[in-house]
Amino acid sequence: MLDIFKYSKIPDYELLRIWTSPIYRQSVLDNPYMLFPEDAKHKFFQAYNLKDEDSLNFSIPFLSNRIINNESLKKQISNLSKIDNLSNILPLSILTKALSDDGFKSDLIKNPNKILADFGYDTKGFKVNIFKDTDRLKNIIIPPSGLNEQELAYYEFSA
Repeated sequence: MLDIFKYSKIPDYELLRIWTSPIYRQSVLDNPYMLFPEDAKHKFFQAYNLKDEDSLNFSIPFLSNRIINNESLKKQISNLSKIDNLSNILPLSILTKALSDDGFKSDLIKNPNKILADFGYDTKGFKVNIFKDTDRLKNIIIPPSGLNEQELAYYEFSA
């Protein structure tokens, strides 16, 4: 199976620390290499909060030059979203189209609020930023830390 999400999912134990420690969260934002130290020599990382004061941030994962059909891609994305209900990925319909259509991906990066509105998503006055991963650059989007007790217990148990 093609691993298009190799760097999109932050390990649970790191995510728990990011969610529970504002100091650690800021450390990751300042130095995202600490999440993937084994790749620090040959990858560039940038980290963003999923939601800042007036913006929402998303990234489009990098795909190698392999041909991937939409059904295979949808299955991989669906499997990821079933595992991680606090996902930081774009809605499935938009992400699938962006990964399979370079023109759409370009339009999405240039005018994300319009594209999201065209798909029926209300950005609630936020400016949306779309970052494109490459083979050498990974944009890490850190989900918000508003976990309820049940979600925190899950992460504490699995960490």
